[in-house]
Amino acid sequence: MRLGLVGILVFSTWTAAALPPRLPLVFEPNRGQADRNAAFVGRGLGYALSFDSEGLTLVRGQSIIRMIFKSANPALRIRGYQPQEGKAHYLVGDPEQWLTNIPLYRGVEYEEVYRGVNLVFYWTDRELEYDFSLAPGAQVSTIRLSFAGVEALRLDNGDLVVQTASGELRHRCPRIYQEHDGIRSEIAGRFVLRGIDEAGFETDPYDTGHPLVIDQI
Repeated sequence: MRLGLVGILVFSTWTAAALPPRLPLVFEPNRGQADRNAAFVGRGLGYALSFDSEGLTLVRGQSIIRMIFKSANPALRIRGYQPQEGKAHYLVGDPEQWLTNIPLYRGVEYEEVYRGVNLVFYWTDRELEYDFSLAPGAQVSTIRLSFAGVEALRLDNGDLVVQTASGELRHRCPRIYQEHDGIRSEIAGRFVLRGIDEAGFETDPYDTGHPLVIDQI
């Protein structure tokens, strides 16, 4: 799915051409500035991101890569994560069709992407990261990430490497932990391949009576 992004983006009183070169990536709800299937969009130099009810689309160069939440909850909810200052405006063509005052967020959150599992994507240190948060009783094995538009998946020192026509996309080895009574306990865990185009996670035994975080750092 190509995003079809158009227009001139303005943060507060800055035009896109005047934006600081190290401005963090922010995310916008789709109000008509992108493909109608997208709930949220984000853009960076040379790539675009789109978030919908089935997964994430990355357009980079000539590649269109999909990360699909396989067997996800059809009733999941998508919302902005951590509101940011400023608004986005698209001022193109007929003024009656202009899009203004679109809120900006640090990330995008999927609520109940699987039963008892929330997922948040966010931008940090010029990289896109994501965390899964599992409620007590939720199962790590329900998380299934399927990839389309890629050439191969492989594991490299704990990282999940997605080979595409435009190069590699590397998902860093996850840090998995629980917090209880103010104490954080690290849980051993890792990416696993579940087929030629699917990956997931597995962990050593842990206390399923407390929440678990899978932090893809």
